[in-house]
Amino acid sequence: MLDDNAFNPQCSSQTPGADISAATGQVNCYYGCHDDVLGFAFLDGWLCELGKDGPYSYNEPLTANFVGLDCSAVVNAVNEHRCQAPQTHTAYFYIPETQMDMAAALPGQATSFRRQMPGTTQGFALADRPAGNAQ
Repeated sequence: MLDDNAFNPQCSSQTPGADISAATGQVNCYYGCHDDVLGFAFLDGWLCELGKDGPYSYNEPLTANFVGLDCSAVVNAVNEHRCQAPQTHTAYFYIPETQMDMAAALPGQATSFRRQMPGTTQGFALADRPAGNAQ
């Protein structure tokens, strides 16, 4: 569990991500508002969880190697059921769009599912597979 300021060097964080950033070339943060497990973090006093809410803001520079991917459009109850994932929290590993994006991210590539969020170079939204690309 990381808080939403974990990769924002200008803010204090309960769970700073500086060591994670230093240990890797690229941090890809996949998150989604429909997460059915991380919502329970609220009960434990976590108001803003990175895996559910994403970074607090893309308006301030995050660590240089951080990329946030809002997967809410594809990681949801409909795709959880369609892909036979046990729950939305684990659906990232079952849904083709997130699987293919994760596989491409390992060697440092991007997929056609990523749509850059306006006004940021570090924020993306993961969208459905482009028409004609059924795999």
